[in-house]
Amino acid sequence: MERRQRIILFILALGTLMGALDSTIVILAFPTISEHLHSDLITTLWIIQIYLLIVAITTTQLGRLGDIYGRSRMFNAGFAVFTVGSLFCGFSGAIETLIISRGGSRPSAGP
Repeated sequence: MERRQRIILFILALGTLMGALDSTIVILAFPTISEHLHSDLITTLWIIQIYLLIVAITTTQLGRLGDIYGRSRMFNAGFAVFTVGSLFCGFSGAIETLIISRGGSRPSAGP
C-alpha cells in the first residue's frame, strides 16, 4: 500500500472514530450536561434529537453534492463543519447554544 493510500485510510478511520466517539460521549455525559446547564430532561434530549434530525435530512443531499463536486471535497468540508461545530459545543454555556451547536457538529459525509 502506497503512502497516499495509507493517509486516506487514516483520515477515513479518524472521521469514523470521531463520529462514533461523539455520539457515545454525549450519551455518557447526558446526566452531567443536564445538571450543569440546569436543563430539564425534555430540553436536554434535543441534544441527541437535533443531531439525528440533521443527519437524516442532509445525508441524501450531501451524497448528491458529493457526486457533483467530488466525494473527497465533501468529506473535507464535512470534517471542517464537524470540527467547528464540536468546538462551539465545547464552549456552550447554555442548553440552547449547545443544541444549536450540536446541529452543526454532525458527522462528516463519507466518500
